[in-house]
Amino acid sequence: MDDRYGKLILTSLRGQPVHVPGVVQPDRIVRKVSEHGLASLLADVQRRSGRSILPRLAARVGALASAHEAAVRHNLEAAREIAGAFERSRVPVVFVKGAALAVSVYERPGLRPFGDLDLLVRPDSVPAAAVALAGARFRPEVDGLPSSMETAFVRLDDGGLPVGVDLHWDFTEPDRLQAAVRIPVGEILERRRIVQSLPIPTPEDSLLLAAANLIRSRVDRMILVVDFARLAASGPDWDAVVSRAEAWRLRTALWLGLALAERHFDAGVPDRVRRALAPAPWRRRWIGSLLSGSALWARRKIRHRCVAYGLPLLCADSLGDVATALGAGRGRLFTRLGLPFAGGR
Repeated sequence: MDDRYGKLILTSLRGQPVHVPGVVQPDRIVRKVSEHGLASLLADVQRRSGRSILPRLAARVGALASAHEAAVRHNLEAAREIAGAFERSRVPVVFVKGAALAVSVYERPGLRPFGDLDLLVRPDSVPAAAVALAGARFRPEVDGLPSSMETAFVRLDDGGLPVGVDLHWDFTEPDRLQAAVRIPVGEILERRRIVQSLPIPTPEDSLLLAAANLIRSRVDRMILVVDFARLAASGPDWDAVVSRAEAWRLRTALWLGLALAERHFDAGVPDRVRRALAPAPWRRRWIGSLLSGSALWARRKIRHRCVAYGLPLLCADSLGDVATALGAGRGRLFTRLGLPFAGGR
């Protein structure tokens, strides 16, 4: 069954006037808009329509969008300071995820809210990157959970919002269910470009990184799907995208992101790309069943075992990749128990 609140939001984002029936709770619409990172996009549609889209909620959505856009501006100011620190330290870096997409594929950065700043460096650059972050007044998060792909930093500005940084040396975890994925960090760094003073990946690399993150987050927010629509519209080299998707073991994950963007946000994807990426029909049906109706709009899907385990395994590109994923999970268990394990990447 369709999520009626989600359906109202999607209809509104297309610029179509919506009557909110009495049985629908306006508070739930506003909360869902906020949770999925869509407030600024919806406020932009409302502004251009003269507030005829969800008129009863226009003021609340507008206030929410203003807060989100202020947070984006604050984080991007910090991002430019960090970029300068890394340039002075001669540490190659790219900003990925929210910050990179905000400055590249949205009409203005405030339309793409994000929380922490995500940086990607080579594994051997992590110590130098930590020094560069310290020079920009960032300190390691003392309560951060250990990770095999990233470490967290934070800066508490006087009178301002805290700024969080996730420093990545990989983009998927080698000891979890995306263990078969191969992210060539060095290649991404070599192809980086500068947009609005920030080093970011190419559109092709951003599409692949978005695919990896979509599965890792278990399609946690609908703004992640909007990202695919915006990236598809940016004119990527689709041949390079398909080739890299195969090499990075992200063909099915990319298919899913683009398929959701086509279905819900009218993304334009060439037929040949769709055919090259699409998994077998039975897998398409199973993946669709995990993300159908209200399930697509549920937050924290990773808490539901069928999605937490089923989605990454169904989005593995081959049976060999499934075996690699399951082996990595076994290795993680052995490590926790203090037992020897021969495996991993």
